[in-house]
Amino acid sequence: MNRYTFILLVHTLSFPEVALSNLDGDGNRKLASRVEITNRPCIGLLRPETVNIGGKKGQSKMFCETSNGELYRLDLPETWIKEQVEEQHFHSGITQLMLPRDAMVDDTKCEIKMSSLPQMMNVQVGQDAPMQRHLQVSTGERSLLVVRVKDNRGVSSTDTEWELADTLFGSGASLQNQYRQCSHDKLNFYPAMATSNMVNNGATTVQVNVPAGAGDDVMVNAITVELNEKFGVNSPSQLADHILYCLPEGTMSGVAYAYLNHWLSVYNNEWCSKLSAQMHELGHNLNLGHSNEDGEYEDMSGMMGYSFFERKAPEMCFNASKSWQLNWYSNRHFTINEDNPFYVGEMVSIVEDPEVNGQPPMLIKLETGSDEDFYVNFNARARFNSGTQEGGDNVLIVKAASSGYSESELEAKLTPGTSFTIKKFRDGEDLTVQVFSTNEDSNSANVAVCWGPCPPDCSSDVQCDDSHECTTDICSSEGLCTNTPIESGACGRCPNGSIFNANILTDRFPVETSWKLFNKCTGDVELESEPYDRRETEYSTGEICLSKGKYDFVIEDSYGDGICCGYGRGSYSLEYDGRSICEEEDCNYEFGKLFTVTFGEECYEQDDPIDNTSNPTVATRSPVASPSANPTQWPTITPTKYPSSLPTKLPSVQPSKSPSLSPSSIPIKLPSSYPSLLPTKSSTFSPQAILTPKCGEITRASTKFCKSLKKDLDQGFSRCGEQHWSDPNENIASICPVICGVADCLCVDDEFVIHKNKSRSCEWALEKGKCSKSKFLRACPKTCGICK
Repeated sequence: MNRYTFILLVHTLSFPEVALSNLDGDGNRKLASRVEITNRPCIGLLRPETVNIGGKKGQSKMFCETSNGELYRLDLPETWIKEQVEEQHFHSGITQLMLPRDAMVDDTKCEIKMSSLPQMMNVQVGQDAPMQRHLQVSTGERSLLVVRVKDNRGVSSTDTEWELADTLFGSGASLQNQYRQCSHDKLNFYPAMATSNMVNNGATTVQVNVPAGAGDDVMVNAITVELNEKFGVNSPSQLADHILYCLPEGTMSGVAYAYLNHWLSVYNNEWCSKLSAQMHELGHNLNLGHSNEDGEYEDMSGMMGYSFFERKAPEMCFNASKSWQLNWYSNRHFTINEDNPFYVGEMVSIVEDPEVNGQPPMLIKLETGSDEDFYVNFNARARFNSGTQEGGDNVLIVKAASSGYSESELEAKLTPGTSFTIKKFRDGEDLTVQVFSTNEDSNSANVAVCWGPCPPDCSSDVQCDDSHECTTDICSSEGLCTNTPIESGACGRCPNGSIFNANILTDRFPVETSWKLFNKCTGDVELESEPYDRRETEYSTGEICLSKGKYDFVIEDSYGDGICCGYGRGSYSLEYDGRSICEEEDCNYEFGKLFTVTFGEECYEQDDPIDNTSNPTVATRSPVASPSANPTQWPTITPTKYPSSLPTKLPSVQPSKSPSLSPSSIPIKLPSSYPSLLPTKSSTFSPQAILTPKCGEITRASTKFCKSLKKDLDQGFSRCGEQHWSDPNENIASICPVICGVADCLCVDDEFVIHKNKSRSCEWALEKGKCSKSKFLRACPKTCGICK
């Protein structure tokens, strides 16, 4: 048996007198609604303020929902509504309202006027309470229906049913995929279905006998009534867990709105197909408030700030307080309070796996002991959060209510070397959040969150041992470890080898340029560039310690026109053992496809490996404010017994802009076995690679048409022989030759792809679902299934 607790809140405050009149109904439905409103409680709903197209903000409004799903706005003072919400007397979708007997319904505005305030009843619910059947949850499987609307003149919302369904359930950054990824499969939306054929992939169309100019409140109730009649239900909530109404242009002035803890969201025409608007409004359905920063909506680090007029962008999730409320990452929550006064260490972004127990926290809550707490997260600009519009790769701190519905305020955006202090935290000592460093590869930040002084790192030198023979390890009097490099003897500057440095100035097509350094004595690739992505920019390897021997520097331009001088004046210079190689050899810049520069000493036997150990960076809890322009230690290959079969990947640093007085370090990549580029008798390089293009170079699978064609082919339907609609003289196979299998090309993947300033493999692209992006379709035709 269900159990209910009723808490009756009776308000005796009266309104100023208003002129009320009995309004005649025009049908049994309106009469029934009016009788229901005045004779039994209705569900109270809150609709947060909206932003009009011109940027003007509206007001939060309270509504009364009848049993058939119709909504009537209550003519109540906004200050009273705000007070009831903030003091948590009113809970949208939970609180029941008993209206005064003199309440009057204005059907022309779908509004209820009253001379006194309603009585409120908050219900603590047992299972299956009928008045709270719409209570929304943030986990599980949730059905979703989108309704395309026509007015009485046949004017409809712009997008078709198929287009709307694609933005909700299609490939790429759809609402379904974005919520699934942000929640790590804890919240999954699926298309609503009906016993008839009136719902297609979660979409349907209704026509109402109301003009668009009647206003959105009137239009919404007309849609609700039409859905009930069309599908034979008592309320649209019986059709799906969440329903989107897409109104015709001219019906409303705002972008979109939704009801808290409810099933309904409403959109102004084309905003119904915009990802951020969909995510934002369904966030309200899930009881999320707005994200603010010195103004409503101004926190754009997540989806509860402003929306953007993009169909499948930007890809981002929610800020720290919203993420804590949604409870998707509860295994990785950490709370600072009297029992846990500090946390020092790594915290990771929500893009990582939250189910790995015992790992660093994703969210840190600073529990103040009051109605409002602070929430901390590392906002990595990566993966399904790569489109965050503010505070990317920063540690963000927001303030919000301790629990339940609340708007949030972005308080701080911290970068390495910065901090944020809360004075007299819990009426005690100050609490400080410090950021020491961030790591984009691991999507993490090293932080210290300390209520009062942070605990020391160490009490003796032994605790500072970094297991490196070329540092002196000391615990300072402040309890901080320092690891000072030793720059003499065996730890000195490449004592048994030769220093090498390569400087590359790219032309206007930097991605075409690459190079490898082959050790002719061992047959290994010692160094290899990662792709260049900045035009007319100078890159440098910095000084690299190499074993003495004979080397081939092989530079390639994939297009075949060198790096000078048709499209910019690119160049390169090489230094080895203190000598400028290009002054002694001809460093040709107009070399066409490939060019080789040979330098060094003749090969000889060496019993002992060279000591090319690098001087490591000093470990410190207070990071350097910004990277130094020139390396302070010698970046070298990790020593192995000579000859080495596989050199270690070298560190990379962001390149500087050209012209550069001090060349920045160049990204160096883990090499393949030698030789893969050099066309010698021992080479594996094939002339066919020059004559026959790669399939990725000629594919047009990135176009919307070719993508849809590939889907048809995957399902067994071929249209390759048909004429293309844009040109009667051109068939579809000529538009999409690779997908149709008529292209003469090599089905090979590029070795790596630059994505968001990082080198990624094709396997990574497939694993992370990036094959729908143009750059990966072109670079990874084999892995992404464009060719075989």
